[in-house]
Amino acid sequence: MRKSVLFMMILMMVLISLQGCTQKRSINNELTKNLNTKIISGDVIKSEDTHGGFHGDGERIIVIKYNADSVDSMLSNIQNSGKWSEFPLNESLNLLMYGGSKGYANYVYKFAESVGIPQIEHGYYCFVNRQTDSEETDILNSHSLNFTIAMFDSDNNILYYFEKDT
Repeated sequence: MRKSVLFMMILMMVLISLQGCTQKRSINNELTKNLNTKIISGDVIKSEDTHGGFHGDGERIIVIKYNADSVDSMLSNIQNSGKWSEFPLNESLNLLMYGGSKGYANYVYKFAESVGIPQIEHGYYCFVNRQTDSEETDILNSHSLNFTIAMFDSDNNILYYFEKDT
C-alpha cells in the first residue's frame, strides 16, 4: 500500500514539473502562429491574461527575456520575417500604446503603461489589427479594439507581446 502511494506521489510530481516545460513551449508556438514569426524560447518573466466572460474582452501580456546566446537568433527571425517594422512606432500606434494628442483629440489609452511596457527607443514592432485581419495601424477611431502588438526592445533583449479585445 505504501509503495503504491509513494509511486502515485512521485508520478504526480513528475507530471506537475513537466507542465512548466510544455507551457513555455506552447506560449512560443502560439506567439509564432499569431505573429507569423518564429519565436524562440526565452525566460517568460510575465504572463497575464484577463480575457473572459461572454464576449471574451480583456488584455493579455507576455514578457520574454532573451539571454546573449538566444538574442541573435530571435533578432534574425524578426528581421527576416517581413512582418516587423523598426522603431519608432508610427503616430497612431504611439497614441494607442502611450497616449497623447492629435489635432483636437486626446488619446488616453496608455495601454503600455497599464501593463508595464516601458517606452522603447531601439527595436522592432509587429502589429496585427484583428478587427480587420490586417496590418492596418490607423485604428484610433474604431468602435472596438481587437489587436495584437509585439515590441522587441533590442537595448534590453525583451519581447513584449500584448493583445487587446474590447
